[in-house]
Amino acid sequence: MPTFPTLTYPPEASEHTEEVAVDPTIRGTTEGGYEITRARFTNVKSQWHRHYPIVTNADKNTLFTFERETVKVSCEIFDWYNHEDQQTYEVRFTEPIKYKRVEGPHNYWDIEFDVREA
Repeated sequence: MPTFPTLTYPPEASEHTEEVAVDPTIRGTTEGGYEITRARFTNVKSQWHRHYPIVTNADKNTLFTFERETVKVSCEIFDWYNHEDQQTYEVRFTEPIKYKRVEGPHNYWDIEFDVREA
């Protein structure tokens, strides 16, 4: 299984989010107006948003190749290390990575993406 590449600079911790990927709750209402619920499935998966505000051209090219050729955007599962809880998860991208060039003397890239547990 492929592994997410290690980049030169860590992600920006203040802009991380973690949430439930899909709410497993099935809801219904009885004739008496009571709400009844049950879980559709028991494995509640997480989804994370990551922001890397400083990415070098070399790291951007590595990530671009990983996204387009190795995992084919969202097609393949890969190992991803979460810096927040120091755990490795099997994930896939939820959509293509957003690459934005930061103008200035160093020509860095600003990169954001979401991954979801597989």
